[in-house]
Amino acid sequence: MKGRIGCLLKIVIVILVYFGLVYLGVIDYIKDNFFSSSREQIIEKSKSIVDLSDVDEEYKLDRNLDVGGNKIVVAEHKTTKQKFVVAKLKKNDALTPEDFETGKAEEKITNFANKINYKMIRVENFKVTDKGEIDISGEEKPYIKFEADTVNLPMKKVDGIITITQDENGENRIMVSVNGDDKYSQIISRAFFEKLK
Repeated sequence: MKGRIGCLLKIVIVILVYFGLVYLGVIDYIKDNFFSSSREQIIEKSKSIVDLSDVDEEYKLDRNLDVGGNKIVVAEHKTTKQKFVVAKLKKNDALTPEDFETGKAEEKITNFANKINYKMIRVENFKVTDKGEIDISGEEKPYIKFEADTVNLPMKKVDGIITITQDENGENRIMVSVNGDDKYSQIISRAFFEKLK
């Protein structure tokens, strides 16, 4: 259990650092000057995680990352800067659909968030604010809505949702939609997630 929490904890830290760098424009500078993958290349590289081919131009497909065997796709709604993450973790049982059914998901996610303390970056006051269902690829999936304060990142507060699906091989895909400073929109999350395959 401790190894699974550590694995998810590292992913969350990487995601938060990435969002901070995106917010500051560092990622765009590096991508524009050193790595220029086309939208089509990102869609193709991401197919082992999620099919993004129906996601329209309103969303910027940022990157397909591999962090220690954990595969991550990052996207952003261009107008609102709301971020989306789809991740397949190396440890497939770190967070499961059954956790959402049994109520363990809230406990696991809260424990992950409370342990985020990487160098100067921290998440504080993490709390679950709501639960519900969201359409992903034509199926209603349970989600947990959350809010938290961040320390030493450009945004002081984040809120969003975490949900999970399984692909045809039974591999879990954790999906996160998040935005800073009270700008999170469930409408934008629904519009993005319903286009995934």
